[in-house]
Amino acid sequence: MRICLVFVQIFVFSSILLAQETPEFLMPLWFEDAVGNKDTIWVGEDSAANCNQELDAEYGEELIISPFDHIFEVRAVNVDGASPWGGGYKFSKQIISCVEPSAQCHLFGGIGIFIHAQFWPVKVTWDSLLLHSNPFPCNYNTILTPNRSVWTIQNWYEAENIYCMSPVSHLSLDYNYPNLSPIIQLWTEYEISGSGVDTIWGYWLTSHIDAPHCLTTLPIEEALSISEIQLYPNPAGNWLQIEVEDSLEITDYEIYDVNGKMVQMGTYDSRLVLVSLQRGVYVLLLKDKFNKFFSKSFVKM
Repeated sequence: MRICLVFVQIFVFSSILLAQETPEFLMPLWFEDAVGNKDTIWVGEDSAANCNQELDAEYGEELIISPFDHIFEVRAVNVDGASPWGGGYKFSKQIISCVEPSAQCHLFGGIGIFIHAQFWPVKVTWDSLLLHSNPFPCNYNTILTPNRSVWTIQNWYEAENIYCMSPVSHLSLDYNYPNLSPIIQLWTEYEISGSGVDTIWGYWLTSHIDAPHCLTTLPIEEALSISEIQLYPNPAGNWLQIEVEDSLEITDYEIYDVNGKMVQMGTYDSRLVLVSLQRGVYVLLLKDKFNKFFSKSFVKM
């Protein structure tokens, strides 16, 4: 009898594993509040995922209906099928966004990340190499922003408090943005354990294909100054010379055109051959041994 029970348990567990789909792209985000409490969520995208608020159990999305932890907790929602101005979100620790049918590549259609913390700021960390190794170039323009009106302005990259994720590996988040009206911050009302209903502050996680903005943006924390990286001649002909500070151990490089398409890559060399490139503006992306990325634009004549 015990052997039969064990067989049934193994069969049920195996069936669950077989039913679990592996998304085409998946990335963990690690969160830590100001006193060391930690939490993790998973975000990703797949061409077969739902483009609405319905959770995909086959992608590991499980509905959370319990109150938020009163000290620290992070949850994610698929905001594609719900108004970002309203509530009614279906929370999960893992959200797999759909791929828009008209897109040339994969992109986060819109994932909301809601954080309840007593001790701000909250540090979020990720592996930025995943955004660069993913074969779909839209993820180079992955952004995190508290501004829920980012979709309503003509040029999304001109919105306040836009954080590009591909050039860095972590950010320090807060709920208080003096230059951003609370009216246009992403938020929802939800129950907090032992405290009743309260405001939960949120962030958009999304990617764009309409401008290679994040390729040309260097964040303050990890930016190379003008004196630390030099390209010449610029405009360039059939070759480009790169000079960086001795302390920077660059390992690889990638070159992108203005549409965000990678046109050349390889192991880093201080002298790059550009014979195969057409005339135009390009972005050179350098990666060091710590997987930090630094960019600088140049013109090919």
